[in-house]
Amino acid sequence: MKIILDNDNIKVYLNKEYTKKIDVNNLSEFEEYFSRILLRLKKKYQLEISGYYDLKILYDEFYGFAITINRHDFEYPDFLDRQVDFDLTINKTNFFMYEISDPFEIDHKLLKNIMIYIYNKKLYLKLISDIGSLEMGRLLEFSNLISGEEVDQIINKGKIIFN
Repeated sequence: MKIILDNDNIKVYLNKEYTKKIDVNNLSEFEEYFSRILLRLKKKYQLEISGYYDLKILYDEFYGFAITINRHDFEYPDFLDRQVDFDLTINKTNFFMYEISDPFEIDHKLLKNIMIYIYNKKLYLKLISDIGSLEMGRLLEFSNLISGEEVDQIINKGKIIFN
């Protein structure tokens, strides 16, 4: 699990080892699992989570989940202290990419499982088939995980240089 805290915004990455028992088509199971994640975040990082949030869950079959939690600044006068409300969006058709700085860091075993894009003078890997958890760990070691709208820009405006 990787957590990025940025003011009132939180991004949580959960690889498939954390989420392999979660059925992405079972909404009640989703809600229960992510409620536990939020409680864990609240306790471990002493986060004050109250108010109205935009919760986006992106799913990549090869990686797992990326959760973005963005707090809205407007106030609800009817909210009591410590109440939480979410606008939940789940995108199961998304995928993640991996920004790399040095193409020579790519493990040769990984080459048959990736496509490489170039966009704004940066290199991005896209997984095209499942890799083991050891290979995923190596990939994450030398790359930055990219998700959401950034991926759309790379796919739409970037150029495939290895397939």
